[in-house]
Amino acid sequence: MTQQPNPKTNRLKRLAGCTAEIRLHAADRAFLKDLSRVQLLSSDLAAKHHYPHLKGGATPSLARLEAAGLIRSKTLGFTDRKPTKIYEFSSKAMARAWGGSLPIIGAKRNELHELITSDLYFKCGRPADYRLAAQFTDRDISRVGQHRPDALYTDTATGELVAVEADAGNYRKHQIIKKLAAWDSVGLKRIVWGQPLSMPRIVPSLDNITLHRF
Repeated sequence: MTQQPNPKTNRLKRLAGCTAEIRLHAADRAFLKDLSRVQLLSSDLAAKHHYPHLKGGATPSLARLEAAGLIRSKTLGFTDRKPTKIYEFSSKAMARAWGGSLPIIGAKRNELHELITSDLYFKCGRPADYRLAAQFTDRDISRVGQHRPDALYTDTATGELVAVEADAGNYRKHQIIKKLAAWDSVGLKRIVWGQPLSMPRIVPSLDNITLHRF
């Protein structure tokens, strides 16, 4: 596993086109490094995992990073809860500086889907080799077969390869069964699945599947 980039402040200023001084605290760099792994983070995740020591929560720090041109934000709405702010890098160049990329949003990969994938990264204990489908190596692709999960990581305790799948509400039961059978056929036994609480539970209750609902 290659070491994550940790770019110097002067380089970030050039990429952001920022003339003001940028001061990054340890929590800021931790946030940006995690963002490079998962491409999209919410203010709630940042408050819990990066800025729990601050009385004001994550909002002031994230606003400072956004004002400096390192990240950009938008509001993600929900049907069953209050909206939340989500963050990505401000540009492709800024993302590359941290070893990451911008999220690819489309009909099958909306912001909720990407946010669930990000949340599962933390639920899995922030694995050092957690990688999204766009970052899969040729070896990863050959191991998972035709049905690529949304992310993979290695369980350091057992050495097992674990598939991570985010379900924002697009799957039907037969599609889930088909995916699970395909992964089982190529020896991918451990599955972590995430889906919204607003959905009915249709993921099988099996010992090798860990289900998280959001």
